[in-house]
Amino acid sequence: MNSSLWKSHILPFAFLLGLLAAVTLAGDYFLHRLDLVWVGRYLGILGTLLIICALYYSARKRKWVSKGNPKTLIRLHEFGTWLGSAMSAIVVSGLVGKILLKQSQQHVKDKRGF
Repeated sequence: MNSSLWKSHILPFAFLLGLLAAVTLAGDYFLHRLDLVWVGRYLGILGTLLIICALYYSARKRKWVSKGNPKTLIRLHEFGTWLGSAMSAIVVSGLVGKILLKQSQQHVKDKRGF
């Protein structure tokens, strides 16, 4: 594999993906520590709306709609998709936490013999 390809494309992408995951997990952790779990629910809804709005660029590109500057729309598309994805990741991490909590409660119940 070409080392310049690795340095210029693969590592930056992996770094951004890791950073997105770390920020998501940190946000989820602090929301739970501060007893603000409800915020995650609304961020998930906002994230979904951002992703839906980001689809406008795709509709413009396919000429399904004619309004909007393609250059501006691609920037909004990228920004909205990144924000929406981050918020969706928060929702997913909350679901994983819920599953782990249920499994740990069942484990404790089994250990106690109930």
